[in-house]
Amino acid sequence: MEAKPTYEELKQRVRELEEETNRRKLYEMEMMDREERFRYLIEASPLGVFQTDKDGNVLYLNNKWLAITGMSLQNALGFGWAQALHPEDQPRILEEWARCLEEKRGYDGEFRFVRPFGEIRWVRTRTSPVFSPDGDIISMWASMRTSPSASRQRRL
Repeated sequence: MEAKPTYEELKQRVRELEEETNRRKLYEMEMMDREERFRYLIEASPLGVFQTDKDGNVLYLNNKWLAITGMSLQNALGFGWAQALHPEDQPRILEEWARCLEEKRGYDGEFRFVRPFGEIRWVRTRTSPVFSPDGDIISMWASMRTSPSASRQRRL
């Protein structure tokens, strides 16, 4: 037969559980604070910022990204962003994306988006892979800005 804990043992265990609960609550509050600061930083950035899963489906993008591309959030999420790639650039960009995943590396280059009403917008994009503990790419974080190639386009 197992001995029942004493009152003092139970009281000590309750204190330990309260301390653990308080530590967890503090940790959760710190994480929420970090996430909030991260969101403010991303929204204040002059760059378009986005995150995709390993297959290229957009999980997150900031308002600057939407302003650069002219896309709505609803249309850009998932794989919708690829529909706005210039038809001449789309195959190359999608092939390069696959190559980056295969080679476990980021991307750095220029391409064009076709904005609503047909305006062409050159962008420079740089991606950085996020790896699992096993070394597999699990997502990509990326920044994007309007490219100086836009001035080249105007001259053409």
